[in-house]
Formats: sequence, C-alpha cells, structure tokens
Amino acid sequence: MPNTFYLHVGPPKTASTFLQKTILPQIANIRCHIKPTVTFGDSEINFRDLFLFSPNLWKTFRKEPFAFLKDGTSKEQDVLVSDEGIYRRPASPQPRLDLRQKKYGPIVKANPKAGGRQDHTSFRSHLDALREGARKQGFSQTKVLLTVRRQDEMLASLYAQLSRFVRGASQENFERWALHLTNDRAGFYLGGGQKLSYYLWYESIVEALGETNVLLLPFELLRESTSGFLKRWLKFLGVESAVSIANSLSDTRAKNRRSGSDLKWDISPPIRKLNLRPSRVFKAFGLPTSLPARWPDFQRDEEIRLTRELSQETLRSYEEENRRLDNQGLDLNLKEYGYY
Repeated sequence: MPNTFYLHVGPPKTASTFLQKTILPQIANIRCHIKPTVTFGDSEINFRDLFLFSPNLWKTFRKEPFAFLKDGTSKEQDVLVSDEGIYRRPASPQPRLDLRQKKYGPIVKANPKAGGRQDHTSFRSHLDALREGARKQGFSQTKVLLTVRRQDEMLASLYAQLSRFVRGASQENFERWALHLTNDRAGFYLGGGQKLSYYLWYESIVEALGETNVLLLPFELLRESTSGFLKRWLKFLGVESAVSIANSLSDTRAKNRRSGSDLKWDISPPIRKLNLRPSRVFKAFGLPTSLPARWPDFQRDEEIRLTRELSQETLRSYEEENRRLDNQGLDLNLKEYGYY
C-alpha cells in the first residue's frame, strides 16, 4: 500500500504546468496524477472540485476517491496529485464574456462568490478529513507542496491570462480589479483576495499536517535558479535522482509571463467558441465540435503595466503577513524578492 500521499496545490501562475509536464514525468518512485477525475455518485468530476463541498464529504468515502490512486501502484510506491485548481484563483475581472451566448459581447452579472468559495480555514478542514480518509486507505502520511508568488505580479499575470474573457480589458480595468481584491473588504473576503494571504494558508496547512509535511517555496526562486528550486522540491518528495534532474534543467526557466518585460504583460484577444454543426458528424470522425473564434473589441488595450503605485498599494495589503511568513525559518528570502 502506498506510504505517502502528496498534494501539489499550485496555486495558479506559479509554474505548475512546467512542473506537471517537465518534472513529474521524470519521477519514477512516485505515481503521479495530474488533474485527475474521480467517480462521484454516478458521474465523473474533477478531484479538485471535491474541495468545494463540505469537508465532511471525505468521511463518507469508503474507497473513492482514493481508489483511482492505486491503479498501477506498487505497495511501496508513494502517490502525488497535482492540480493548481485545488487552491483556486480569485474571482475573474468583470465584465466577463458569456461563452454560451451566440452573439459577441453580452455582459455577465458579476459573481463575487466565484473565487471565494474556499478560504484557508475551509482548506484546513478539508486537509483534516482528507488525511484521515487517506490513512484508512493505507497512506501513512499526507503532505502538501505549495508555491507562492509576489502578490502584485501574481495579479498582473492572472489578469493577462483571464483577459481573453474580459470585454474591454484595459489598464484601468486591471487596476480596478486588483484594488477591489486587495483593498475592498468584499473583494478580499468574498472575491478571493484572501487567497494571496500566503501566511494564513501556510499556518492552516501546518495546523492540519505539521511543519515537516509542508513545503512552501517562492516562485521567484524558480525564476532565479531552476535547479535550486527543483533540488528542494524533489528532495521533499524523496526523489533519489533529484540532483541529476535539477542539474539537467539548470538553464530552463518557467515561461509564466505573457511579456518579456518585468513590468508589462500582453492582453489576449477575446476568444469565443465557434460551434460546428452538425456536431454528431464531427464526433463520428473524432474531430472537435468547436473552434476558437476571435472577435474585435475596439475598447481593449494591448498590454497592462504593473505601475509602481499599484505594486506598492497591493503589497501593502499583505506586508505584515509576508513578513511573518519570511520569519518562519523556511529560507524563503521574501524580503530579497520584494514581498515587503
């Protein structure tokens, strides 16, 4: 029976895709599941979506959702699930394009709860129940891997990624969204700004699993030294070939930015789906039933800038917690990376 159950939770925009596509396939001693689905009742759902239910849900399982973890796994093999969606991101900028509509441009009513359905306290409750559920299935330990990213750059990178869904994406819209999440109580607690309070998340995970069962590293370390980041990340997983894997990628950098500039990110053109009819014909030949269709939006900017004023305003909201996190003796060097 597998010994340790690892949970890599991202969050988004911290090189999770790089780790999933480049690093995890090289790990031989761990059975890795990337964004898995599980049987839930009569249907299949994403494993990450279980964290949106009541934590008591884990106590009701007898085999699922852990049954899929054992497929092809030896008794001595550890298991890892990697999905940045477990952590979730803040609520999307508004106004958002509705991809279900046939016409371009309908504005969807803002849903502030979209990014706030899970906070650090509910995540701790899930970990408590998940740990007990995993133990019943033979996992003696549950461990979490978490990567943090400076909050101002995290928001800029997130906005650039989400901008294809935002009508009239612009510098003004970006700044309004960022300040709503960080300076407005409704945006912070209901829209998901609290998801960037990394110290609170770390503290909650430690309370549930213990200090030795949590690895938290800054994304900036990966950008500065890929090998340095990977050596610590893989060592936590007990990978014997950690040094060789890390050294083989010493010149690799995670391409997590939408622009080459440290202060600018490109805004994506709006994207919608063009449905192909009749869909059953395309399905019969194994072809996609929809294609991406880009539409003109003359109110869009081409890029966003992380101004000094916005950066300072954003980081001020998290300064105290960033400092406390840096003082936990985790060798994070957050001050050096400009977190406070």
